[in-house]
Amino acid sequence: MNTPRGSLPDDTPLLLDAEAVGRLLSVSARAVKTLHRVGQLRGVVVARKLRWRRPDVEAFVRRLSPD
Repeated sequence: MNTPRGSLPDDTPLLLDAEAVGRLLSVSARAVKTLHRVGQLRGVVVARKLRWRRPDVEAFVRRLSPD
């Protein structure tokens, strides 16, 4: 399924992978992983896979300061 950047289907799962978070933030999956690695974007590990809760992604966006 092709969805526009910045949006996800209504059946969005509780946990998002790096690609889904990247679509929400309009960045690459690699950038999402970098944000996590440097401590700016909180994630969780489930079954040895790194995932993000949508509320954590939204909290990250709220902390951003406008340029």
